[in-house]
Amino acid sequence: MNFNPADEELFRAYQGKVDAHAMSYLEVHYRRYQATLSFLDAHRPARILELGAIGPYLFTLMLARRFPQAEIVLANWEHPSRKSNPLAPPGRLHLPAKAPGFPDYSFALHPFNAERDVWPFDAGSFDLILSMEMLEHMLLDPCFLFREAHRVLAREGRLAITTPNVASREGVGLMLGNHSPYRFGPYSPYGEYGRHNREYVPRELARLGEACGFATGQLATHDVYPVYGDMASVERLLGNDDLSLRGQTIFYEGVKDGRPFTAYPDGLFDYQPPEHAAILRVRRSDHAAGEIRLSVEATNTGRYEWRPDAGDATAGATWLGIQCLDRQGHAMRPEGRIPLPGALGPGDTAVLDFTLPDPDVAQGFCLKLDMFHEGAGWFYSGKADDSAEHCPSRMDRSVLLEFAPLQMPGSRARRRILIATTQVPFVRGGAELHAEGLSGRCGPTVATRRLPPSPSSGIRPNAFWTPC
Repeated sequence: MNFNPADEELFRAYQGKVDAHAMSYLEVHYRRYQATLSFLDAHRPARILELGAIGPYLFTLMLARRFPQAEIVLANWEHPSRKSNPLAPPGRLHLPAKAPGFPDYSFALHPFNAERDVWPFDAGSFDLILSMEMLEHMLLDPCFLFREAHRVLAREGRLAITTPNVASREGVGLMLGNHSPYRFGPYSPYGEYGRHNREYVPRELARLGEACGFATGQLATHDVYPVYGDMASVERLLGNDDLSLRGQTIFYEGVKDGRPFTAYPDGLFDYQPPEHAAILRVRRSDHAAGEIRLSVEATNTGRYEWRPDAGDATAGATWLGIQCLDRQGHAMRPEGRIPLPGALGPGDTAVLDFTLPDPDVAQGFCLKLDMFHEGAGWFYSGKADDSAEHCPSRMDRSVLLEFAPLQMPGSRARRRILIATTQVPFVRGGAELHAEGLSGRCGPTVATRRLPPSPSSGIRPNAFWTPC
């Protein structure tokens, strides 16, 4: 297959000589790249998140050329190989031009699992999120991807997804020939995400989006690969069916327009998210002068509105609970609570800023953050749920901040903060630590006993509302 001359010049300006395997991949998917950019033609985003960005990064280069005014952030499961890019510091992908007349590119790069990990971005950070040929690889909970995309998109932001159409004309023809309609169904040597775990029909993407706060902006299909088989016979068989949704690849655009989350779509899930569920993300943390200052983002991913506590233990109120634990998981002081600044419906996000005194424990200590609903208890802490191990929407989403002594050469002992979120145990299991410039592993978040709220905790809240 021949590239458009301008695209070939662009590619070789950055990659030079390309190995045969990479060139074979590009030749297969190049038309899809072109169709995706055409699908985005009407957009003028200021910040773009490209999920699943992979080498040799031809689409990323095409995207940067198409939107020269935009800041582009990349995300993938892992950083690019240091062997192929030895000078790039952690967290950035450098693509220096090898030909005159082309700019040097440097993109922020974040490694995370998009259907499992809390994304490392503040709410409302992006105008456009791209997820190309990822959805079919999802193993656990595609709604989590949609809901995290909703959280980090600005109001009226767009989520654009491409994925194979299992109900394409080719798929119908394959089934008529007693073959599987999957575009890529073989078991893979590259682990649980190496194969297509589920392929979709177009209207299922609209249903996923509507369950996660998106209006359907565009829904189309296109043939972007060579077409094989007797498509004329298939079309006669389909009769008056809408052939515009029978192309090989689905192109979906969801618009964040303010609608709330709803139940997971029936037929796609045989479970529902908990009635009370949340995503908690520590945006900032400072530790100085005997105080710990935190900024925590709380997103309602459950099915009911969170109501603030009016100061009189309002029935049904919800708040952010803070548990101070020693290194063995025992409570060191009464639990504190941070009130919400206002009601939060499903899909809404608030940012809570607060300060609490440093316990000043030489052996270190932990702070556990979890939402609490009056009359229902903690969302996650110590809750026994037999389905939690196998249903990612029910996994423990509380946050553990570990303050451990860290000895710096030639200086006094200092503390470091490690932010841990418990992960699904059967996919590269264990709890992973997340912090800027820090990584490591620890055991699962410890379950703790419930303690009554107490004003003596010393926590000073200063919460404000984020309309996104």
